[in-house]
Formats: sequence, structure tokens, C-alpha cells
Amino acid sequence: MYLQLFFIYLLSHFNVTVVVRMLQNARPFHISTDKLHPFETPQLLPYRYMRLLFILLVWFNSYYAPLNILYVMYYVFAVCWWEEFYNLRFKRAILVSCLSAKVSVALIIIYGNLYYIPIILWGVYITYLSTWFEWGLET
Repeated sequence: MYLQLFFIYLLSHFNVTVVVRMLQNARPFHISTDKLHPFETPQLLPYRYMRLLFILLVWFNSYYAPLNILYVMYYVFAVCWWEEFYNLRFKRAILVSCLSAKVSVALIIIYGNLYYIPIILWGVYITYLSTWFEWGLET
């Protein structure tokens, strides 16, 4: 039973990712970091490890976190963040990452499921990255 739900949730993540990326006029499975290379990096993780961590987070949430409308809202914001961030639209990235973090906090408050803690940490981390690139860079 759990394995069937896992694959259904994983397929749901895949479908939402493809739809959101296509609505953003972006290729669904290609995230280019070329524009960010000239900048000094503040993050704890290199970009390739961020992608891997996001994929692991999706796998974790597919198995442990129940799918509901608030989680789907969080996931849409998390997927939207990648496009805004990698295209150097940091103000939009801050907005999207803050919405992602707020929805993930609402998930914990409303449902009381501690399996949502990793997505709160992810929301805080992407908000940190977005704000650092917006206000921490020297012009």
C-alpha cells in the first residue's frame, strides 16, 4: 500500500514540476547555472548538491509527507523559485521563497506532522540564498 502511494506521490511531483516549468516558459528538466558563475557564492552547498538535495527532499516527501493542497502550493513555489533564482530575478526569488517557507510553516501548524520539517529548512535556505544575492552582493 505505501509503495503504491509512494509512486503515485512521486508521479504527482513529476507532473507538477513539468506543468509549473512549462508555465514559466522554461525547459522542464534543464536548470542552467551559467548566469550565476560570475558571482561570489554564499551558500553552504554547491549548485549541483542543491539539486541533489532537492531531489532527495522530493523522494522523502513522496514517502513520508502526505499530499494535500497546502503541500502542493509549497511545491509549486519551490519549483518556481529555481527559475527566478537562476535567471537573476532575485526580488521575485525572495517573494517566491518566502511564500514557500510560509506555506511550509503553515503545514506544520495545521497538520502537526513533523515530517514537514525538512521543507521548512529548505524554504529558509532558499530565502537566505535569494536575500544574499539581492542585498549581499557588492555592486
